Amino acid sequence: MYIYDKDEWYLYEKDRTDIVEEGFFKDLGMVIGFFKSTKDLKDTYDEVKADKLRNNDVDLSTTSGEAFRTFLSRIKIDEKYIVIKGMDFRKFMLRIQEYYSENNFSKIFMSEYTRQSQKLYEKGKIKKKEMEVKYITFPVFFALEIAMIFEDLGKYYGVPYYKKIANQIRTKTWVKELDKPVQEVPLNTAALKNIRYTLKPYQEEFIKMFPTLKNRFHLDGYILSFDQGLGKTLTAIALAECLNKEQVVIVCPNSLKENWSYEIKEYFYKYEDEKLWKEEVYVHGSNKYQLTKKTKYIIVNLEAIPAIFNIIKKDESSILIVDEMHNVRNMTGKRTLELIDLKKRLGKTDVLLMSGTPIKALPNEIVPSLMLIDPLFTDEVAKLYNRCFNVDGVGTKDIVNARFGMVMHRKTKKEVLTLPEKNLHTLNFTLKNSDKYISANVTIDVNAAFQKLYRVEMDRSVELKRNYIDMIMKYSKAPRKDLDEYMKYLEHPFEQYHEAYLEKMKNFVLQYVTPNIVYPVDAKNFKEAETAYLRMKERAMGKALGEVMHPRRKEMFIQLYEQNKKEIIKMIRNATKKTVIFSTLLEVVHYIGNDLEKQGIKNVKIVGGSGDRMKLIQQFKNDEDTEVLIATSQTLSTGVTLTEANQMFFFGTPWRSADYNQCCDRIYRIGQTTDVNIYNVLLDTGAELNLSTRMNDILNWSDNMFNNMIEGESSGDRL
Repeated sequence: MYIYDKDEWYLYEKDRTDIVEEGFFKDLGMVIGFFKSTKDLKDTYDEVKADKLRNNDVDLSTTSGEAFRTFLSRIKIDEKYIVIKGMDFRKFMLRIQEYYSENNFSKIFMSEYTRQSQKLYEKGKIKKKEMEVKYITFPVFFALEIAMIFEDLGKYYGVPYYKKIANQIRTKTWVKELDKPVQEVPLNTAALKNIRYTLKPYQEEFIKMFPTLKNRFHLDGYILSFDQGLGKTLTAIALAECLNKEQVVIVCPNSLKENWSYEIKEYFYKYEDEKLWKEEVYVHGSNKYQLTKKTKYIIVNLEAIPAIFNIIKKDESSILIVDEMHNVRNMTGKRTLELIDLKKRLGKTDVLLMSGTPIKALPNEIVPSLMLIDPLFTDEVAKLYNRCFNVDGVGTKDIVNARFGMVMHRKTKKEVLTLPEKNLHTLNFTLKNSDKYISANVTIDVNAAFQKLYRVEMDRSVELKRNYIDMIMKYSKAPRKDLDEYMKYLEHPFEQYHEAYLEKMKNFVLQYVTPNIVYPVDAKNFKEAETAYLRMKERAMGKALGEVMHPRRKEMFIQLYEQNKKEIIKMIRNATKKTVIFSTLLEVVHYIGNDLEKQGIKNVKIVGGSGDRMKLIQQFKNDEDTEVLIATSQTLSTGVTLTEANQMFFFGTPWRSADYNQCCDRIYRIGQTTDVNIYNVLLDTGAELNLSTRMNDILNWSDNMFNNMIEGESSGDRL
């Protein structure tokens, strides 16, 4: 077959794909020269279309032009970006919108338009969506996601060059490492002999895999996602020991600092010497512990990270362990930024992020974790990921699953343990005068309160607006054109605007205002002024909900207990083991705890601000007369083993299923020997929704979201 190149015809016998890969075709004319005849071209086109397009796919169907693009498409890759040229971008974007349940993936791409279409657009002759795209660019981090998108669309619409692009991305980027045999990095596990407990096989498996997983995926760390109760704490400390780390920095919720310290003491034979334990383990904020030259473990709560900046060592022999990482979900949040700063100060350190529920509802909640463990996950990538994957959807689930499979090691109780039965029950109780707890009636009361509060806010709007504008003018360094546009927006900020316009207005503040605010007190004042003016509706609704919903829910659950306490007390006394009671409402915890004491049932209450939590927990575990532990779910849902109990009541479940499951796992975990019974106390109002059943609906939604994103499909199949 003859090919034209550099003004000469010559015979080239190679396979057509090889010719294309070597870049001989520079324009459409040469592509036509590639075919032996027009029949050859027609056969190729017919083969492309045959039985592969959806019946209703008329406008987006494959054309002869797209057949040519099989040979024209090109990919250019550097350290940061991937550039795709020579494809029908209009159809590609339309297909993304058509195929996926949410129009979010297109936000990954940055487009470069042709000069001609740019001129036509500037002259107002065409709309932006009609502009011809010269090429699209996206960060190399997204190579796996984009390869999967092209594969999905190629199968769905029958476009062969989509498959070619997918293959090129897979073979010319870091994704190619996923298809290579795994090169195991050896790890010396002899250090496990220093630990008192024999690790479970799945715990030892992760420890041995950790350096291999990091190396294979070019990561700084990994997410340990065992179910609650499978021993993440022991696994983390054993890993640090096997890696021979001289400095172990542990970041955890404030309520778990002491728990971590006592767990470490329990793990090692050497800490039978209490003096040595206190020399090597330091808990920030507790006067029990002192920083010494021998300090190896530094334990700090999430809110106090900057306080340890001056005491940590920048040492390659360090590991940063973050417990309950799901509590860090906002990529621009103060805690996220401080965690990233801590990692930088530690230098080239290993990172272990721990969470039984890496996301609680939406896939973009994993963004802070990726920022900590993936060097390719830059600030630019984080912003794109946050915009693209902040929704659920079929396509989103599958693609995000693939990313989870690369950064997360997950084990569930069902996979690795044989535990007694866990039984979930609903206790449907009736109440006298329950009408005021019916959702429809509560909504009427909330709306009435909102209207009243919003009128008050609007009366102050002129004053609030003036205050906010003064601050904008003081700190802004925006070009005059951009400032004028923002001021125009401030005249009517409460109207319905397009999402893209609101995003632009938000970015005005982030780009031209907040970077110029130096002092924290000024930043706080600016944020308050911004919230006061731009969030009047939200603030009024928040106040209305606080005025109506909280007192109504508190009253409902207290009455559910009060009017049915004979049955509840009977269940407590007849339980095989002890009982744990959770509520999201502080007043309900105090009411039930005090009343149980009056009924002769000894109990301990644990809420935020409780004195020595460990002492109260030990009393519940070891004192035979203490039958009940009652706590707010916010205070005691994580990090504590309560297998002395086998019965649990919820007087108001947490809003998210992840938090609910964590509460349940206090009693359903390693060490439990008896069947577990968990009761959700609900108000029975027949077919009418009420304040308790609505909470259950939200809980079920959250649970479905989590299962879809993480457990719905094995991510390994997509790699």
